[in-house]
Amino acid sequence: PGRIEAEDFDNGGLAVSFNETDGRATWAHTTYRLSEAMDIDEADGTNASSGTVIGGVAAGEWAEYTFEVATEGDYYLTTRYGCNGAKQLYFKIDNNIVGCVNNLTSTGKASAYSLFVLPEKVHLTAGKHLLAWVSQSSTAFNLDYFEWTTENPTAIKPIQKELNGVYPNPC
Repeated sequence: PGRIEAEDFDNGGLAVSFNETDGRATWAHTTYRLSEAMDIDEADGTNASSGTVIGGVAAGEWAEYTFEVATEGDYYLTTRYGCNGAKQLYFKIDNNIVGCVNNLTSTGKASAYSLFVLPEKVHLTAGKHLLAWVSQSSTAFNLDYFEWTTENPTAIKPIQKELNGVYPNPC
């Protein structure tokens, strides 16, 4: 199904397609979706995929994203995030919890990004679905994007190296 930018949550407004606990865009430093009460922030130039992120995510905040699946299958969900200190959040598909992150590892600061992959694949049928994330963290963090893939993007892949006739292996 591909990539979903965090700041591209569904239309509908506060308490319909997203929740911002203070009801206003406190951390917003961009003109993108300025009429929404979500903290959409500019990211460090090359540090974010699109130049904008959802910033200052706090406990009780959430957002929803409608997306289309062309081919039924099992998919990994990867999240690109930045945070100073461990964070907690969970993910839902069509209102069913599909994964909990109890210790989103610190990246050192909110503007330094890393990837987290849900350890279990999520089965998605062809058609429209609703992805939601819900924060359980008491301190703020940033979300850049969510990406669906059929292969684990952080898995270590074996390297095939030809020895060109050097036997026995000198290593």
